[in-house]
Amino acid sequence: MTKDHTSHEASSSHDGPYRRVGILVLISVIIIAVFLGISVIARGFGGNEKRLAEAFITTLQEPYINGSFGMSNQTQVNKFELEGKLQYTNGEAAALESEISLSEEGGEDIQVPVDVRVNLQDTPEYYIKASALEEVARPFGEMMPAINADLISIADKIDSRWLRYAPEGDETQGCAMSIFEAMQDNEDAVKELTRAYMSHRFINVNSVDKKSNSTQVYKVAVDNDTLTKFTKKLYQTDFVGDIDACQDAVKEAELPTPSQPQQQPTPEQTAKTSITVRDGLIVSMSASNAAQQSAGSFSIALDFDENDITMPSEDIVESSTIQHEMKSITEYILEQQQQATQQQAPGMSGPAMRQP
Repeated sequence: MTKDHTSHEASSSHDGPYRRVGILVLISVIIIAVFLGISVIARGFGGNEKRLAEAFITTLQEPYINGSFGMSNQTQVNKFELEGKLQYTNGEAAALESEISLSEEGGEDIQVPVDVRVNLQDTPEYYIKASALEEVARPFGEMMPAINADLISIADKIDSRWLRYAPEGDETQGCAMSIFEAMQDNEDAVKELTRAYMSHRFINVNSVDKKSNSTQVYKVAVDNDTLTKFTKKLYQTDFVGDIDACQDAVKEAELPTPSQPQQQPTPEQTAKTSITVRDGLIVSMSASNAAQQSAGSFSIALDFDENDITMPSEDIVESSTIQHEMKSITEYILEQQQQATQQQAPGMSGPAMRQP
């Protein structure tokens, strides 16, 4: 990689497969919440969608959940892969062991082991350990020299050690989980979200293949453009606007959507998902998504055997150790996002890039 990338290139790097890992969590919670709300208050919306919603809810109520998953995204110049295992124990703990593979045309391949432990009892605590961070920081620093020193500093402080994060006050749960909680306790919130979904129905159960009396395979299509419009609409609802943890997302939703060339939608722009339900529980999911310049896939297989998750007890680094660097990086990313938005508006130019 070279250091003479434009600000646009630096900004767009945040919208790649790395950002999608976080988005996947939000989308999953929203989809479950949408199905829950619709099944409760919309009598006319039943059939296959309702049965699939019930399978989601029943699965989430299992005391133990184990999964093996894989995710990949490939563009013309780079490839992202994530493989691993996850565990969940009766509302008390969760764990993830994974390896991220990054490769770029003409560059070196990078493998990053990532382990996560979450203590869900009382005040949540998060433990994250990753290795080979300096190899990851180097190319990003070349693309974004303004934060290169911050990236290298973080890598040096936490590489191969457990980073502990214990949120306080309103930070104890993120926007996605706050939305899900509001869905359970607030009927008006359910109605708002349902109206947003009914005007932007990005999920469609195309067919159900009955393998046996106990096993069904649902073929589901997710329209990405409609999903984007739904997410923006969701953040503009009154109940999400009142959630403290969602304020950054609400502000971003208020920004004008950058203009894009009008294109006719094609089948390749629609995500295709297969969900297998056995004895009322979801046991596997797979999805693929192809566009003109990229292709991605995701798969997970679940079982519900008893498990045991232990929290780290040594070689722990507190998150406050990297607080200064994270603040600097966050400010830089926000600057780049604002600049990209302003450059889309006619007659406006963005601020100059922050210098290293």
